[in-house]
Order: sequence, then structure tokens, then C-alpha cells
Amino acid sequence: MNNAAGNFISPTKDLTPNGFNAIANTVFHGTFYVTHAVGKRWIAGGHKGSVVSILVTWVWTGSPYVVPSAMSKAGLHVMTKSLAVEWGRYGIRLNAIAPGPFPTEGASRRLRPDGKFEDGNERNPMRRVGQMPELQNLATFLMADGCEWLTGETMALDGAGYSPTAVRSRSSTSYRTRTGSGCGRKSKRRTKKTAPAGCRTHGGRCMTKRKTEPRPAATLLLLRNAAGAEGPGSPEVFMLQRTGKSAFLPGAFVFPGGALDPDDASERAAQRMLGLDDAQASMRLGLASGGLAYWVAAARECFEESGILLAADESGRLVEPERAAALEHLRAPLNEGTLIFSQFLEQEDLYIPAQEIAYYSHWITAPGRPRRFSTRFFVACAPADNMAPTTSPRPCTASG
Repeated sequence: MNNAAGNFISPTKDLTPNGFNAIANTVFHGTFYVTHAVGKRWIAGGHKGSVVSILVTWVWTGSPYVVPSAMSKAGLHVMTKSLAVEWGRYGIRLNAIAPGPFPTEGASRRLRPDGKFEDGNERNPMRRVGQMPELQNLATFLMADGCEWLTGETMALDGAGYSPTAVRSRSSTSYRTRTGSGCGRKSKRRTKKTAPAGCRTHGGRCMTKRKTEPRPAATLLLLRNAAGAEGPGSPEVFMLQRTGKSAFLPGAFVFPGGALDPDDASERAAQRMLGLDDAQASMRLGLASGGLAYWVAAARECFEESGILLAADESGRLVEPERAAALEHLRAPLNEGTLIFSQFLEQEDLYIPAQEIAYYSHWITAPGRPRRFSTRFFVACAPADNMAPTTSPRPCTASG
């Protein structure tokens, strides 16, 4: 039974080599060396065996601020699959368990000294945390003689908390902006869907694996020169931080962005674009059509999530900070879906200045992830006096 663990919470940029190695040597190297030594002895003696490793659901999702531990556990997840194939001929089985929250005296004391370890119950589909006998029972089952054909598997034991269905059902995500207040973005109302044809169901859930197609999305990187820098080469990029109670990657820093809305590709939205049409936009993105919607989505998501408005009048002059602040109250209806972005631009007689938003890159989430996006990244200069920290951003140029 591999149960070696070590962890501490730290921004990755602040990690030292010694700090990283302290976790990796215990969790990753130590577990492999023990498994390797035991496996060699079993093989030499002609003995069958069973190895069970305790991992965590981070092996599928990753987790910020605990990168050494997440990397080490993910490595053991791959070790389990790899050695199950290599050592199967010797009758040696390897499996792993990825538990959700199981309160213990040590974990509670270190992670929740306030005693509120079960505060996350409302985010779990079963509305509770795990109980130790449940973990013990699964470990006993995996090591029992009666399941000798089960090997190479990592099983989540978390009340469906990691399940993609569970993630979608609780995906209301808020952000902390530069001033520390939540932007109040609400998840859109979802209607109950029936299982698709050909889907085998169990307990109301579809058990048939289906390929997840990436959703078109746009993200905007807002840049400015660092305070005190007298020229290019010292950029700062604007990011938002998810709240600690966010169901998806709590505490992670992200760029403003999200999936395309149908209105982003509308004719009314296209009429509010300055200096770019769909044919030109699509050519830049390597698409047959529909490219302009990505520019619209980048500007829309930036305003909805952060309150930073990249808009101009018909002459191309960017909106003044005072007017941008006066339009802040319209973010709520935009996020709630009672106001669409093209309608907002039309009623305020505003346009999206395409010359201020440069296309940068294209990333697609790897297959196998519960959520996948085909994201176009854009870059823009941060509007003067519309960013928080202490000094106004210096001028910069976004070309392309």
C-alpha cells in the first residue's frame, strides 16, 4: 500500500528547488523506489502481488498552488498504468485510489484549523465528505484475491465530485477583480437533458464514453509596461483570480475569456466592429468564415468579467475612463443574459476597435479532458486609467 504524502501550499513562482524536491522525493521518488524494490523481489521469487497507491483527483484535473504534489501524484498514476502492463505477466497487479475530501485529524488541523472541513459539502453531488470505512473497503477490494483481473486502474472515490457531469452542474464561477470584489458572473440557466440515443445509462447517468468536441472560445491578454520601466521588454499582464469557493480550479489566476455566444456571430455585432470584417478576420485565424465572432467575444468577455471596456466611438477614439465607469452597472444584465453585447454597443453607440486587438495564438485542450476549448488568444494594450495598480500604463502598440 503506497500512501506516502507530503504537501504545502505555495504560488509556483515562489518555489525553490529544495521546496520542490522535498515533495517530489517523498511522494514520487519514494513511492517508485519502494514499488520497484518490492516488485523485483516478487518477480525474482515467482510471487504474485498487488500494489495499491493512494492518489488524488488532481491526476486528471491538475491543481494550482500544489504543483509539486500534483505532478508527483500524476506520475504515480502513469506508473500504475505502465507497470500494470509490464508486470502483468508475473501476476503483479497495480491499482490506485483517488479520494475526494476525507477529514482526518492531521488534515483538518493543517488545512481547516477553524474546524469547517465540511463547508464544501454543498458542492458535492452527495452533499457530504468521505468516511474512512469507505476508503478501507475499496482498498481491501482492490487487494483481494477475488478480483485478480482488475489492474491498471485509478478509481475516484469522491461522491462524483470529480465527475464531468457534477462539474457542469455546479459551474457558477465568480472572479476576484483587481480591487478584490467579485464580478458577480452567474451561470446561465440549464435545462434538463435526456440521455442521447445509444447511450447506456446507470443511475440516470450516461455510461457511454463520448468524444468531447472543443468549444470555440476567446481570451484576451491585456498588457502594459511594468511600473518604472522606460521601454518595451517589461510587460505586465492583467489576470483575474477565481474565488477560493469556485467549483473549478479555485484560486487559479486566469485571463478574461470564455466560450463564444451566438450573438458574437450576429450581423448586429459585425456592424459594431471598426476596421475589420468577417472575411479579413477569418483569413487571420485560418478559418473559412466566422472569424469576426472571436474578436467580439474577446471584447465582450473582458468587459463582462473584469469591467474593462475596449470600445470606441465611430471615429475610433477609445471611450474615456469616466464613461467606462458609468457603464459598469450594465455588466450585471450582460452576465445574466437579459442584455446581449451587440445590443449594449448599439444603444450606447459604441464600436469594437479591431486595430486595438491583435490575434496572438490558438490553443486546443487535449483530448480526454471533461471540458475542452478551441481558444483563440488575443493581445491588447491596457486602456489608460482603466487598470488598477498604482501608476497609469505607458503607451504601447498592438499590431497584427
